[in-house]
Amino acid sequence: MSDLASARLRLRPIASSDRDRLHAIFRDPYVRRYLWDSVLVTHTEVDEVIAASAASFRERGLGVWSATERAAGDASPIIGFGGLRPHASGALGLIYGFLPEHWGRGYATELSRAVMQHAFALGQARLYADTDLENKASERVMRKLGMRFAGSEVRDGLPTVYYAIDRADFRA
Repeated sequence: MSDLASARLRLRPIASSDRDRLHAIFRDPYVRRYLWDSVLVTHTEVDEVIAASAASFRERGLGVWSATERAAGDASPIIGFGGLRPHASGALGLIYGFLPEHWGRGYATELSRAVMQHAFALGQARLYADTDLENKASERVMRKLGMRFAGSEVRDGLPTVYYAIDRADFRA
């Protein structure tokens, strides 16, 4: 497992010690609206996310990282998360989420760029991301990352848009 860093964020693989903080982030009404389709996530589901990420790190060197602000030092609480998980395409899909008080600062783009750089350095050829059609802020992040529209469909009753980027098109 590998820690990552960006200009303003420190990223480390999520761990069982992050359970309560991740639970709080996942249950935030604004975060869960698009991430969990407004379902209230249980601690058991958070444990499953952490376990799946740990397995992915062991198998691929990729998973989900917690994000803290570098300027706040080692005592900084987790303000968000991001990483890669299996995608509907069969490849890996980018995910990210931050508490609303940290929106609009470019953190999702910054975190995602660090994760993508790491994934492409490990040999990933293509990465995907998707979001509910209504989540225009997330779509803007995908476009800022250089991702291109790759299609849409109705998934679980919700209009969903897909974006993708190839390693050759990525600019760190």
